[in-house]
Amino acid sequence: MLIGYARPAIDQPIASQQRALLAAGCLMEDVFQETTADSREARRCAVDRLKAHDVLVVHSLDRLGRSLFDLASLVQQIEEKGAGFRSLLEKIDTTTNEGRAVFRLFAALADFERCLIAERTRAGLAAARRDGRQLGRPPSLTLEQLRHAEILIKAGQGAERAAKSLGVHPATLRRHRAKAKTGCARGDGE
Repeated sequence: MLIGYARPAIDQPIASQQRALLAAGCLMEDVFQETTADSREARRCAVDRLKAHDVLVVHSLDRLGRSLFDLASLVQQIEEKGAGFRSLLEKIDTTTNEGRAVFRLFAALADFERCLIAERTRAGLAAARRDGRQLGRPPSLTLEQLRHAEILIKAGQGAERAAKSLGVHPATLRRHRAKAKTGCARGDGE
């Protein structure tokens, strides 16, 4: 059975995708359509509906996945069900040997792309650390606020009241105090 999937695009009305899917042999009741370009609910329903020997048909690859990695993992999920995938515009059909080979190449490229992104991210983080830039979320309390909290606590106010006066949760104050005691507090505000 052929299961169609259509998702709106700015430059391509959904009606043209529907016509292409119907011309490819999908029945109208077997075509799942997203209502907006950002939605993916119909895609999930279409994939859930697939059984062994079914084929998910799309007009083009960009209608199915947001990235090459997303597309590769989705097609792997389809193949695990014993079903196939067909893209009309790119003429990829994973029910054929040639189509599987082309898609394996795409999957390898997606994995390579993911590795490159991770490598660039690690290099960027390392460079930021070398330059002394603070990474992550800014600290909730400055050293001055932490000192003020310590004064309040020693004066008998208690950690909860001290935290409330600083506008933070008591757990945040406990965490900052613990870091200060172990010497992990930075002079730049944490």
